[in-house]
Amino acid sequence: MSIHLMSLCWKVKFPTHTQFLALMKCADFADDDGRNIFPALETIADNINASKRQVQYAMSALEKAGILFRVGKSVKGTIQWNIDVQLLAALHAQEVLLQGAHDTVQLV
Repeated sequence: MSIHLMSLCWKVKFPTHTQFLALMKCADFADDDGRNIFPALETIADNINASKRQVQYAMSALEKAGILFRVGKSVKGTIQWNIDVQLLAALHAQEVLLQGAHDTVQLV
């Protein structure tokens, strides 16, 4: 659990609440350096009270924006993610902003 990454997420204005909550949950699973995130999509969905499909859209949008990136698969076969900590810090400092919808996010 990375309280540091979770605190960075709070000031970022995400296009949707699902994107915010999905990234918060990923930060909850992450090490302080943004690594070792490998919960199942169903786990994230259950934890943030969203459907699996909503979480898929959110994770895909965050991946396209470069905030999350895939690094492989865990032993159980779930996708392993990392968070781009530098980009998250820039978003927190509002040096970069997010714009988009439920399935697309881009940096501005």
